[in-house]
Amino acid sequence: MDLWAFEPSEEIRAQLERRMESVPKGYRVSIHAKAVSDEPGHAALDATPGISGVKHLLTQESIDDGATPSVDVAVTTLVDVFEEEKIDAVDFVKSDVEGFDLSMIRGARPLLVEGRIGVFQFEYNHRWISTRTYLRDVFELAEGLPYRICEVVPEGIDGYESWHTELETYFEVNYLLVREDLMEDLNVRVGEFDESKPYTTRR
Repeated sequence: MDLWAFEPSEEIRAQLERRMESVPKGYRVSIHAKAVSDEPGHAALDATPGISGVKHLLTQESIDDGATPSVDVAVTTLVDVFEEEKIDAVDFVKSDVEGFDLSMIRGARPLLVEGRIGVFQFEYNHRWISTRTYLRDVFELAEGLPYRICEVVPEGIDGYESWHTELETYFEVNYLLVREDLMEDLNVRVGEFDESKPYTTRR
């Protein structure tokens, strides 16, 4: 099995490389010193000293403010990764980019159009506020694609027919873009909102 990881922070990447030394036999791990977004090039990364799970690319507002130390890092897109690594399709993509998830999804849209990703997991939380992005943007991006937007819940996976204002909470949630042909295998429960009651699921 092939695994690709992308970590632009030098100190966090060193920690990741040490952890990957214990990966079971049969896994081939490739770690790249790049960020992943919607356009290739370079960007400013939070360079606050110390190992941190919340290092992220900086918005233009943060760059202009100058309060956060930064370092220039290379940026790629999933489309370019697939081309460079000669990847036909992948089962799973995990986005953990501290509020820049929409940019990463936008960069992967051509792959989603072709159904070349089985499940795309992304985090949604208060950090989306700094990037001025909304969960609604993901629903709009996914329109017409062979995917359902789903939420990971304690009982399993809930799928949504469409965006609803009650979803735009900025609370910590893990969402999934699940390819339609995998819905049954993953036992996704599809539900809906209406005016008289909260979200309810149905088969």
